[in-house]
Amino acid sequence: MASSTLAGLGAIAGSLLAGYILSKVDGRAFLAQGAALLALSMYWLGDINLFIAPGNLLWPIILSGFAVAAIFVPITIFSVATVSRQQMGDATGLTNLLRNLDGSVGISLLTNLITRGTQAHQDLMVGHLTPYDTPFRNQLAVLQHYLARQGAGPVAAQHQAYGLMYQLLQQQAGLWAYVDLFRLLVLACAVLVPLVFLFKKGSQPLPKGAAMAH
Repeated sequence: MASSTLAGLGAIAGSLLAGYILSKVDGRAFLAQGAALLALSMYWLGDINLFIAPGNLLWPIILSGFAVAAIFVPITIFSVATVSRQQMGDATGLTNLLRNLDGSVGISLLTNLITRGTQAHQDLMVGHLTPYDTPFRNQLAVLQHYLARQGAGPVAAQHQAYGLMYQLLQQQAGLWAYVDLFRLLVLACAVLVPLVFLFKKGSQPLPKGAAMAH
């Protein structure tokens, strides 16, 4: 099952639960637990490696989808909670505009961090891929022997072995870039938990269908 589908299932559950809970408790508490759950899911994903099974990603992805819904539903409500009914249309439009802009900026920033992080880790690890590094020599010899048995000549086997080692280097560098990003997001979400209580409690009741409007 695709990760977007799993996250969508979690988001649906979070939206439905938000519609029920926000009419009964302080929305700031629900928002805080959403940030805490998102931090937990990012911490969970921060332990991934190249040999992780798809099943190990099931619950972190579902949890992250639930947490995102638990965050954005209260934020949508708080953004218009102190606005008069006459200004509700303008406030809703501005909220949607800012959310789209923030999403675009956030995606661009994270993509840039992944790209730069991958290059940085590749530069750090490539220093160990030299003829003077025993593990590298041993792994290269194993690959050359395997490729030679598959019918490749000595020169071709050597070139292909170097190519496979470079692919592994890129994969490992990309993995570490994602791990660094997940750990950074853990800190960001943890900082968000106490900050959500700076929101003012709205005097208006929860709008009908607002929980599903995000």
